[in-house]
Amino acid sequence: MMDILEAMGPLNLFRFIINPESFGQSVENLYFLSVLFHEGMCGLRVTDAGEPMVWRTLPSDKCDTDDQIAASRQMVMEFDMATWKHAIQVFEITQATIPTRCPPTSGPRS
Repeated sequence: MMDILEAMGPLNLFRFIINPESFGQSVENLYFLSVLFHEGMCGLRVTDAGEPMVWRTLPSDKCDTDDQIAASRQMVMEFDMATWKHAIQVFEITQATIPTRCPPTSGPRS
């Protein structure tokens, strides 16, 4: 994830996390992104046009005050299947930015 953000620069949040072939992987991507927010490794800003953008932060981007740190490390958003489908249509997402992961294989049961 970090490599993609660093290579591509700021990206629309939904174009970044959504896998149009898998709601489950989209949810996983959002979870992993939330960890990066918490760790201060990426940021989120809404543009004047209302588009949520994420980017890789650098050490110089870190905030100085406790209030700024808390604000920069928290994100709450609703993400259900209806939101997923709507974002795919609105942002015309036809392929995943984060590569699709193979589903886990189940081994023999003991």
